[in-house]
Amino acid sequence: MDRCGATVFVFGKRSVYLPVNEAEMVPHCQEEFEAETCVKNYARKCLAPFPRQIIGILLQGASQVIHSRCKPEGVKDYLSHKNCIATTISDLHDCMDQLVLGLNAIAKAPADDRIPMACCAFGRYQHCSIQPIKNKCTDDPKAVEYIGIKMIKGIKNCFT
Repeated sequence: MDRCGATVFVFGKRSVYLPVNEAEMVPHCQEEFEAETCVKNYARKCLAPFPRQIIGILLQGASQVIHSRCKPEGVKDYLSHKNCIATTISDLHDCMDQLVLGLNAIAKAPADDRIPMACCAFGRYQHCSIQPIKNKCTDDPKAVEYIGIKMIKGIKNCFT
């Protein structure tokens, strides 16, 4: 599950390979689709209802991101921002690590606190991720929109 989840969510997987051309996107997308199926199967077969719901929320946004990115127009869009992604990837990994810690804490929280804690964790994740993009990708004016909104906010599509 951890390997599949890291592949689906990209950020947080230190060994991630970032495609640099259309040909490299083909195996990248195939790996992402397989990982998505792996996570869905694991959640359905192995998780209790609440964790399964959290995975479902996360996976819904991530699935939309993957399927959009792997269409011809999405490939072009992704590749136009590859330099910014490469420049900020270390920061984005660190932000994902913080999100994972926040989500792990939810399991120990009282049931009434879990949803608000999840929302706060995702809000912190989005803020953490957007800052390095704003600061380090000044030559890519649409990077915040693509990486911060399409890739990162797409992971959890209910924060505004």
